[in-house]
Amino acid sequence: MNANQLPPSGSSIFHPHLQGSAHPLPTTAQRLFAELEPRRVRRYVELERTSGERFIVSSGPVEWLASFAPTGLGEIRAFVGEAGSTADLDAEAIAGLGSGLSAVLRLYADLGFQSFNLAIHSAAVGNEDAMVVLRVIARAYFGPLLRSDAMWSERLHSEVTTDIYPETVAELARAMFARMAS
Repeated sequence: MNANQLPPSGSSIFHPHLQGSAHPLPTTAQRLFAELEPRRVRRYVELERTSGERFIVSSGPVEWLASFAPTGLGEIRAFVGEAGSTADLDAEAIAGLGSGLSAVLRLYADLGFQSFNLAIHSAAVGNEDAMVVLRVIARAYFGPLLRSDAMWSERLHSEVTTDIYPETVAELARAMFARMAS
């Protein structure tokens, strides 16, 4: 599942929307996530929690952290270790994803971003070895600066650039999650 919000994120008209897609072949990102051993992903999340630099918060069974290697502006990821598929999400996980996403979008608004993209990656229903991964990135507003967040380095050299360090995103997001929780 994917989402675009407003033209800078790829939306064609002014409305937020969620898109589901199904195809016999996975996208590159889906394939790469599927090839990861779940124990390696769990170990990565635990290492991030221990170091604390990019770890944001646990929200029920959902672990939120700023991406170590962002694919876009202010990328934040959520990992649901108890669900391999969106169909496996229970009420607590759905609530954790929903409240967390609300905090992320408020953070983006505070940072001056008006648009975002979102993707939810999951495996087959009942696959207990996999985990649901939500990824969200802010999108730059074209506005008076006429700035796009996709530059030559990304389009021609497959090199992603970002204006915000992941550790800064995590610090700001921790504060936002705490503010939302109180």
